[in-house]
Amino acid sequence: MKYWQALVAFRKNEMADGLECSVLSYTDIQECIDVINHQYDENNMLILALHDLNTAVEGKDLKAMLRALQNPGFKVVECISSTDAVLYFRHLLHGWTQKRKEGTVLWLEDVQSAVKQVSDEIHGARVACELLMKMKTLQDSNQPSRKTSVSAAKMGIHENKHDPKFISALEEWCLKKDTGFLCPWIIHRTRNGSEFYMNLELCTYSWEKPADFLSKSDYLAQKQIENMRVEKWLVELQARCRGYLLRKQVWDRLEFFYQHTDTIIKIQAWWRSVVQRQKYITMITEQRERKYAEAEVYKSMVCLDYYKTQEHKIIKIQAVWRGYKLRRMFLSLFHEPQPTFKVVRSFVHHLDFNADDYRRDLQLQNLRGQVVQTIRHNQQLAQQLDAMDVKIGLLVHNRITLQDVVKHGTNLSELSKQHQLTTSQGEANGNRGIKSLTRVGRKLLDGYQHMFYALQTTPSYLAKLIFCLPLSRSTRFLETVILTLFNFGSNPREEYLLLKLFKTALEEEIRCKFTKPSDAVTGNPLVLRMVVNYSRQMPSQNALRDIVGPLIVKVLEDKTISFETNPVDIFKSWRNQFEMETGNSSNLPYSVTDVEALAYEEIQNKLNSGIRRLQHSTLLFLRRIVESRHLMPYGMLYIAKVLRNTLMDKFSNAPEKEILKVVGNLIYYNYINSAIVAPDAFDIMDLPPDRTLSNNQRRNLASIAKILQFAASKKGFGEESKHLMCLNSFIIECHEIMKTFFRECCNVEELEEHFSMHEFTEATMISRPVLYISLQEICDTHELLLKYQHLIAPDPSDPLHELLKDLGPVPSIGTFLGNGRDAAVPKTEVCLTLVNKFEVPENDHQGINKLFIKAKELLVSIFPCLQGVGTLHEALLVESEAEERLFQQLLHKHQQRNIHNLAASKSCKSLQDCKLILRDYLTKLELAGLVSSVDGYQSIVSAIAKDICSKRRHRELQRKELQELRLTKQNLEKKTKFYEEQINYYNQYIQKCLENLNTGKRNVHIRKSSGKQPEKLKSKLTLHYTAAKLHEKGVLLEVDGLPMTQFRNVQFEITPSDHNGVFIISGKFMGVELEKVEIDIQVS
Repeated sequence: MKYWQALVAFRKNEMADGLECSVLSYTDIQECIDVINHQYDENNMLILALHDLNTAVEGKDLKAMLRALQNPGFKVVECISSTDAVLYFRHLLHGWTQKRKEGTVLWLEDVQSAVKQVSDEIHGARVACELLMKMKTLQDSNQPSRKTSVSAAKMGIHENKHDPKFISALEEWCLKKDTGFLCPWIIHRTRNGSEFYMNLELCTYSWEKPADFLSKSDYLAQKQIENMRVEKWLVELQARCRGYLLRKQVWDRLEFFYQHTDTIIKIQAWWRSVVQRQKYITMITEQRERKYAEAEVYKSMVCLDYYKTQEHKIIKIQAVWRGYKLRRMFLSLFHEPQPTFKVVRSFVHHLDFNADDYRRDLQLQNLRGQVVQTIRHNQQLAQQLDAMDVKIGLLVHNRITLQDVVKHGTNLSELSKQHQLTTSQGEANGNRGIKSLTRVGRKLLDGYQHMFYALQTTPSYLAKLIFCLPLSRSTRFLETVILTLFNFGSNPREEYLLLKLFKTALEEEIRCKFTKPSDAVTGNPLVLRMVVNYSRQMPSQNALRDIVGPLIVKVLEDKTISFETNPVDIFKSWRNQFEMETGNSSNLPYSVTDVEALAYEEIQNKLNSGIRRLQHSTLLFLRRIVESRHLMPYGMLYIAKVLRNTLMDKFSNAPEKEILKVVGNLIYYNYINSAIVAPDAFDIMDLPPDRTLSNNQRRNLASIAKILQFAASKKGFGEESKHLMCLNSFIIECHEIMKTFFRECCNVEELEEHFSMHEFTEATMISRPVLYISLQEICDTHELLLKYQHLIAPDPSDPLHELLKDLGPVPSIGTFLGNGRDAAVPKTEVCLTLVNKFEVPENDHQGINKLFIKAKELLVSIFPCLQGVGTLHEALLVESEAEERLFQQLLHKHQQRNIHNLAASKSCKSLQDCKLILRDYLTKLELAGLVSSVDGYQSIVSAIAKDICSKRRHRELQRKELQELRLTKQNLEKKTKFYEEQINYYNQYIQKCLENLNTGKRNVHIRKSSGKQPEKLKSKLTLHYTAAKLHEKGVLLEVDGLPMTQFRNVQFEITPSDHNGVFIISGKFMGVELEKVEIDIQVS
């Protein structure tokens, strides 16, 4: 590794120097190898020297220690004298003793630290010795020489005017010290606290106590000398300087004012004049306005006085006349076969066919597509979140690594961002998949439009296909393709066809698989599961929230409520409460049986109170459910009806109560019960991602759901729960209520009546049905139909065989888009316009009919601007400036309201242009025999009148459907937001896991830099582990060339880098760094 690092560094240097050829030569490579070998030799010699040094210190051998210290790696810059050897040994012995307690020996950094400390102390001892010798000389000499010596710069004291005072004070100290000086040796301490002995006569020092040392000795310290300096003059000087600066600043300001007095006076006068003029102008304006208003008021008062006396008559006359004219015109619009041009023009504003209707149709189409895509996205998010829950659980139990969870979290975030990007792009990219298709792909999609139309309108195909598939494949097929094929029932037609499929599939499953009615309960039929899931999703996904949501919230918000019916648990809670209230240990037993617990009167009272509360809450839920039949999704009620009728037809001898139990299992247990037990999982209530229901809350809801389930199936408590047998009579009463409720749920109208469908509905639809489906789902469905076509359609003349023959074999994804390498290509969604291949071909008049509609739309756009009172033919021939102004005003009004119509198109820049285009349309229609200029084109005017009459009902139906789709989309977006909050919560959890990897025992600092400007140091945490510790944990298996006995001298440092999940690991042996590598735990 070090060879490679050295070669890389050498090559970078050559590249930085701008050499034309940065390839390393043989000489460069050999030089790098020699450098690394030299480093390895130095490290080995240093390790041997460390070993000798530890041995010498342990054996207290000064000579061996001095020899070992001669190694250059210890940074001993000068020869060690015998006098200083004692200090070296003292520091090394202290360090060796501390390391010995930790189970190690002296490392390189320990020896270097000791050598540096000893060098500093030796230097300090020599400087102190020289200083004190000078002071001794000062003491022995006369006053002039003292002054000269003290004033020297090398004494570290600056000369000033206070030198005489300083010398006098110094003489007094010297006289005091002379009286107590008894021997040449004195004691001195270094900055590190080490004592040594100095001989002031011989200018020598010793780190050991001399034999002739006497304790009665003293000397002048340098600190005492420096404290004699005079410092009061600094405070006085600063005060004088501040006073001078402040006075100067005030004087300069006043001097400026005095020099510009005339200018200041002029400025003030000018400003006062401006303020006064503003006040005068305001006063004049107010006076003029007041005079004009008084004149107008006087004139109007004269007229109003008369009108006020006749006001009630005027109102009546105007109302009667306007009402009469309006009613007459309106009745003529409905009853006359050919309303006049004037009448239609008066009511054409109610039509607005060219603005709102197109926008509403576009909104309906867009909302249907968005609802389908959001449902699909929510299903994918739910599956991914479930997988994330499992992965986090496995991570907690160390079954998988953090990298797997990080990777899945990244996929979740990308799925959420992809949906947000698709939603933000809107309709502009709505048909991106269609536009990128190849010619072969477009031809195939034409065939798929026929195939999916047949699958939608012929439910027997899919009903038989479901039972041809294996169980695992059929479940996945139901969850994805079936609902996608019917756009998740987002409009009445798709919901009608989807329920029709469920009916056919359920009848097929009961006919082929059921042997007794209870099989619908124990067999868990696929169709019933699909119906329940569909009823929870679309279009009435908030039904359960409206039915049981308020009661669930009420139970959860009551913190004091408890439906505990287990005597043992009640006894334990009672005993704990008693001990908490009294603070003393109770004499009650710790473990009891149900019978022993019920022997206490307090337990019986608490049990009876809990049972009463449970009965009351259960009765509230039951009444709410029974009263909310009208809130139940129609699809659930209809399938319940089909289930009852089919079971009664096949098992005619079965009693009605058994059939109703099966129906109750579908309606209550499969649909309602889960929402009561787990309201947070079925969107019954809103909870933040980091909050869950408590155990007591879940137990209360489970108790209510259990009693309701017993009532639905008429199941009571037996000998195993004698204390609850009192609830059996209550359960029977509830069962009778629920049986009546289940019977009423089956009394619903048929599909055709509910959705107003008949055999000619498809033929009367204005717009063709569309289907939003991915390319992968198209290929999967095609593959299954080819595989089981003879089981689905055993008749050789069945139209399905012809449709599959037209399509041929299953194409690849690349056939559609010409690129199958991208993983997102199979998920590309396309919008198919479904067409019945076997319908009657359209005639040649279709183009003429479209032209008639186009002419009608253009006429409606310019109708308010036509001023003619005769016929449409006359109005189109008139040219008037008033009409043109009215048309421009209308265009401006539409532009302000963002209304687009044919009149506002680029080809219609003026009213005259619109008239020319309309006349051209009418001429073509007259040639086709649809209109006539003889009667003033009355046919098209009458058609507009019919549109006005039928427009109200059509708009009401559209508004209702729009409202339902908006509500559905809003609920779906809430669900998406909830899933995205969960994703954010999981991302925070994953990020916290990555951050927790950076925790350790010691802070280190890493300098971060961006570009050329260095940034501040960022604190990081470093973990230190010895090789012995890692081997003990099972992390480290072996170290090449090193026995296990030396593992305690090997240390690993784990330092986090600037990025979470990336760590720098370095290895050291006895303090000498050997290797350094970088590891990214997020790289799988």
